[in-house]
Amino acid sequence: MKHMNRPVCTVIVLLSITLTGCLNPKSLVSKDLNEDLGVLTAPIPSVNGPKRTVAVGKFTTLGSLSAKYGEWDVGGGMGAMLTTALVDSKQFLVLERAQLQQILTELQLKGEGVVAKDTGPQLQQLYGAQLLVFGAVTEFGDALVGGGMSVGFSSDDADPTGGSASREKTFGKIKIDIRIVDTTTGAVLSSFSVQEIIESKATDLSADAGGVSVGGNRFMHTPIGEAARKAITQAVQKIASTAGNHPWKGQVIDVEQFEVHVNAGSKADINKGDRFLVKRVEKQFTDPVTGKVLGERSKVLGAIEVTFVQPLMATGTYQAQTSEKPKRGDTVVPE
Repeated sequence: MKHMNRPVCTVIVLLSITLTGCLNPKSLVSKDLNEDLGVLTAPIPSVNGPKRTVAVGKFTTLGSLSAKYGEWDVGGGMGAMLTTALVDSKQFLVLERAQLQQILTELQLKGEGVVAKDTGPQLQQLYGAQLLVFGAVTEFGDALVGGGMSVGFSSDDADPTGGSASREKTFGKIKIDIRIVDTTTGAVLSSFSVQEIIESKATDLSADAGGVSVGGNRFMHTPIGEAARKAITQAVQKIASTAGNHPWKGQVIDVEQFEVHVNAGSKADINKGDRFLVKRVEKQFTDPVTGKVLGERSKVLGAIEVTFVQPLMATGTYQAQTSEKPKRGDTVVPE
C-alpha cells in the first residue's frame, strides 16, 4: 500500500474496498478503446430476392432527453448507427438521405454553370428509396443505484480517455420507436419499439458528453453504447423481416429492340439468369380525402431474362406476352 497516494487510500478506507496497485484512471478501462466493435451484435435474417432500397429518415429525441443531453445529438447519433448497421448487414441497398442537401446544393451549382456539366450529380440518376425508416428515441440513459466506489476524472488534451469509472451498479434503458414507410403509397408497413436494459456491475468507462459522440468508437465501449448496439441490432432484424414481406420493384430505364434495361444491378444482388416480369400500371386508386395511393391495377407486358449486369443496372432479353412494347418507367418485379 505504500505506493498509493493518500487521497486514493482515504477513498478506499471509507468505502471498504480492497484494491492493489495505484489507482490510475486509465487502468480502470477494461476494454481496448481502439478496438472497432461495429454496430451489429447478432446475425441479421436474409432478405430473399433483390435488395430493397432503404433510407433512414429523421430520428427525433424526446424533449426531456434533448434537455438532459443537450451536447449530444442523441437522435442523429442513433440514426447514423442504424444506417451503418443496415449497410453492415449486407441485406439492403442503403441510400444517403441525412446529407442529401449537400448533393442538391452540388446539383444547383451545376445548373447555374458554376461547376462543369460533366461532373457531379446527374438529374434523375439518384436512386429512389422503396422503404423509409423513421425513429424516435424515447428513453436513453442510466441512473446509479446501489452502493460502491465511484471515481471521476475529466478529459483533456493530454488524456483523451476522460470520463468516470464506477463499481456501482448502473441501471437504465434505451428505447426507440420505429416506423417503416412504403414510399410508393405512404403507408406505414410496420411500427414497433426496441429496447435494451443498461446494467453494469463491473468497472466500466462511462464517458461524459464532452468526451465522446453518440455512435463513436469510445461510445460503443460504454455500457450505454453496448445497449445502443443491441437495440439497433433488434431494429435491423425487424426491418429485414418487414422488407422480406414487401415485394421488390424496379423500373425500366430504356428499351432497345429485344433488350430491356432496368434500374438495378449487382449492388442490388441482381444476377445473370434472373427473370423478371415487366408490368404497366393501368390505374391507381387513391383515397379521396388524403390522396394516398391505396392500390393499383396493372397488367403483364412480358418477361426478361438478365444477360448482363453492371453495378447499378442490368440488361435482359425481352420476351413479349402482349402487343404493347415496354417503355421507360414500366415496373419490373421478380417472376
